[in-house]
Amino acid sequence: MAYSYARRILDTGLTLVEVCQPHLHRGSIAVYFKAGSMYETAKENGLSHFLEHMVFRGTVHHPNAYDLNLAVEKLGGNLFAATGPDSTEFQITLPRECLVSGTQLLAEVVTKPIFRDMEIERRIVVEEIREELDENDRPIDVDYLSRGRLWPGHALGHSVAGPLQNALSFTEEDIRRHFAKHYAAENTVVCLSGSYDREILVPLVEREFSRIPRQTSELAVSC
Repeated sequence: MAYSYARRILDTGLTLVEVCQPHLHRGSIAVYFKAGSMYETAKENGLSHFLEHMVFRGTVHHPNAYDLNLAVEKLGGNLFAATGPDSTEFQITLPRECLVSGTQLLAEVVTKPIFRDMEIERRIVVEEIREELDENDRPIDVDYLSRGRLWPGHALGHSVAGPLQNALSFTEEDIRRHFAKHYAAENTVVCLSGSYDREILVPLVEREFSRIPRQTSELAVSC
């Protein structure tokens, strides 16, 4: 099947990747941030994962998780998010005719989170961590155990979700500081894929995601 590929860095520092596949019936927009366990100290370990959860608690115009998910479902899609060792991803896949509204909504999600209901989300994160422990609270996640053996003592060996005690101690200030540090334009890749109208969607992406601020030198993320 024919497709086209393009990659460029915008004036803001954000990277835009396009994979146009006109034979498909749906399109996707995904946002990747340079935020994950390999960029965390032992004290911060799990903060990127916790932040990913908190982003879904609501936005300025959709002030709770229910309203936010309902808005996505009305467009015929669902929000997907995942945190790994080296990146955090947010993605929405929609019918071609809904991509404009979906792009605006996804941009709002990653630029205007309000970080409410932290204690509710903390319980969810804690439960996820406990799912990766045995009855003696020993880790059983194969991915984490493998990376720990491959990179002992290195941040690449960190658990993505982090230890239980970290999840129990993170504050809203920690979340907001991590958001400001990592969700910056130079740390961001936006990817358009599938079937979409390039003349409409590309300028829209450039405008909507221009709200992601540039990174200051004090908040630079080291590799």
